[in-house]
Amino acid sequence: MDTAQLLFDLEQSKAQLEEQNQVIAEHERRVSGNNKRIGYNQRFANLPVKKTIEIIPDEVKADRELYEEIGEESSYRVELDPPKLYKIVTVRKKYRHLLNKACPPVIAPAPSRLVEAGYAGASLIAYIALSKYVEHLPLYRLEKSSKRWGAQIPRQSMSDWIDTAAWWLTPIYQQMKSNLLNGGYLQVDETPIKYHDPDKSKGKTEQGWLWVMSHPKSDVVFEWKLSRKHEELHSMLDGYQGILQSDGYEAYSSFEKANAKVTWVGCWAHARRKFHEALKNHPKHAAVMLRLIG
Repeated sequence: MDTAQLLFDLEQSKAQLEEQNQVIAEHERRVSGNNKRIGYNQRFANLPVKKTIEIIPDEVKADRELYEEIGEESSYRVELDPPKLYKIVTVRKKYRHLLNKACPPVIAPAPSRLVEAGYAGASLIAYIALSKYVEHLPLYRLEKSSKRWGAQIPRQSMSDWIDTAAWWLTPIYQQMKSNLLNGGYLQVDETPIKYHDPDKSKGKTEQGWLWVMSHPKSDVVFEWKLSRKHEELHSMLDGYQGILQSDGYEAYSSFEKANAKVTWVGCWAHARRKFHEALKNHPKHAAVMLRLIG
């Protein structure tokens, strides 16, 4: 195929993509407009009703026999119950045998807890863990906030509970990772994260690496490592066979070379980056390729 024919085909593809994008944009505009008209009634449709307040006119209260009900008008407001600490008390009764006083007292065994001999219940531990890792609230802020919950909780206790939660969730994490490693197709990446270890240096941060593995429509698993060395990847993917998709970092190519049953493929995001960089010098051709990738 000559250059002229190739350019013609690319222009045709570009025109078709632009037409499709216009149709999609118009559809999204209509959907967005409909959502705006629906408003908050749809947003709060599934909220539970905690309390219903019935308001009767004063004149009706004065003499109900003179009025009959013909309808009603209703409205609502959305309220929030802030976090509140409460206690669940477990009472274990002790009993003594009436006929044989020499028998030791009888008492039921204490129910198991997430934290043995501790006071934290499962809901409290879950709230602390979700606040820290989903809402990104550091423990020292949660410690201050706990005053408003009813009693201040030391951050050291919260830190211990995070460790407890991680221990209980380990089997789930291991199963998720096992499913990914046995899936035959894996996407892996790593990103630098600054962290502070008070046992090493006060007031200074160091750099660690958060490695992530997943594949479309599956779980996402993170592993925290203190380095980006090739050995970290090799230990993390030990025994994996199949397609490995990643960026161009040399650790991935070395893993492929060390494992005959691993096929290393590139990442579209990084390939796209090169076309984006080429926009300045080759705007027409680069724009078409970016559309095709999109």
